[in-house]
Amino acid sequence: MLTAASEALFAWDNTAHALHSFDALPGHLLAGYQKGGVRPDLLFHLPSGRVAGEARGRHRRPKTLLPKQPLAEQKSRLQELALWSASHRDHAYFMSWVWIGCSGVAVDIFLPQDERWDDALDVRWKRQNAGHQWRFPMRERRRRPPEDPFGQMPADDPEPPPATDALQPMVPVPVAARTQPTADPLSRTGRLVQELYDTAPELDAELADIPVRGAWVPADALGPAQHEVLLAVLAQQPPPQAGVRERLARAEGRFDACLDGRLLTVVRSAAQPPPTWQDLEEVLLSPA
Repeated sequence: MLTAASEALFAWDNTAHALHSFDALPGHLLAGYQKGGVRPDLLFHLPSGRVAGEARGRHRRPKTLLPKQPLAEQKSRLQELALWSASHRDHAYFMSWVWIGCSGVAVDIFLPQDERWDDALDVRWKRQNAGHQWRFPMRERRRRPPEDPFGQMPADDPEPPPATDALQPMVPVPVAARTQPTADPLSRTGRLVQELYDTAPELDAELADIPVRGAWVPADALGPAQHEVLLAVLAQQPPPQAGVRERLARAEGRFDACLDGRLLTVVRSAAQPPPTWQDLEEVLLSPA
């Protein structure tokens, strides 16, 4: 439900945008987040910045799945997330709260009321309901992490205001609300991929009759290269890909290949000859 909400609200695409769990952040992200205490579940990477997502849910006995009023436990968790956000320079976040009961499944979506969402969301209400709003008093000063998720706060900004300030209110989005994701994130991603293709080295190669540009580079950052990596971009979207298990079985350990949209990555042993484009096509793509 959390990832589905992110797809609907922010046009998040699992084939184009990265996703990390806060329980297993890679090394280059660890410095930007506190190691202990309260933290959300997932970190969505979008062209406009990072958005933290919290996934919660409960079984509900009443026939009506969605409570008429926000529950105390919802408010409590939102207050914890608000404090986490403030300690990370007002990091963007949202929460999905799933209800499972005898009448089906429903979900509440909670978003901070913030002007930065204006360009990312286009929410049209089915009901004449503005949602419930409440403010959370801050109990601690905001701490500045090494990295700003939105790239909007200069390093020499003055110290944030004292802890007496209130966070922006939270607005629960009714389950009946319809969302129309903006096309901006995906279009920006498409332009970036096209720019990569236009500037990539000529390779004089094709994959499934699609021109490919890129280059093999040695993986020698930590010493003599034992592997080489192909970083390449296709001229257009490739045909449907084979599943991960099928790709691994077809490669038989000779190389590791992955297509992420138009981006192609291949890793092979430096002691072995590179795979042919026919090899890559047979491993990566589903049969017609």
